[in-house]
Amino acid sequence: YPLRRQRQMCIRDRGLFLLEELQLTGGWSALLSLRYDRNQLEAKDRFLSNGNDSGDIQFSSFNPSIGINYELANNAHLYGQFSTSFETPALSELSNNPDGEGGFNAELLPQRAQNIEFGLKGLLQGKWQYELTYFHIRTKDEIVSFELPFFPGRDFFRNAGETTRDGIETSLLYAFAKRWRLNLTYTCLLYTSPSPRDRG
Repeated sequence: YPLRRQRQMCIRDRGLFLLEELQLTGGWSALLSLRYDRNQLEAKDRFLSNGNDSGDIQFSSFNPSIGINYELANNAHLYGQFSTSFETPALSELSNNPDGEGGFNAELLPQRAQNIEFGLKGLLQGKWQYELTYFHIRTKDEIVSFELPFFPGRDFFRNAGETTRDGIETSLLYAFAKRWRLNLTYTCLLYTSPSPRDRG
């Protein structure tokens, strides 16, 4: 087949992370963090006979989080956490432009999430490690795939509306020898997704 496209992709990621752990009174402790991310994605078209499909796009975000821990007794802890996250589209997702033009899909946004979790964890008899966690994740602009009738079998990407995930996760780990561990994990998840919103 003749050559129709040749592009050079470049990704630049910059991040700054601050972390502070506070030992409070009465068995309480707190963990505070703040992260700043700046991502630049660039595509340089090396095959210009059919037009210039070069492009670049930038994303940035501040993501704070706070965690609280309370020591119930020796080797038993209650904990809770609120955190935010930021995930940029992959190069393959940005490059498949549904409007047929070259360059990146400028309508595709990063997905952002807020996560709340709390639970109980501890150690029994020096060998049994247990943990029970409830979590709630709310995601905005989640990236989903779709197809167009003019391009069957080819995936394009867009942002959905707000999605939520609620779940419970349990784990049990038993150390029955110096180098052997038995780990049991169970997760129950409820996922709610709206119809993709129309950006056009």
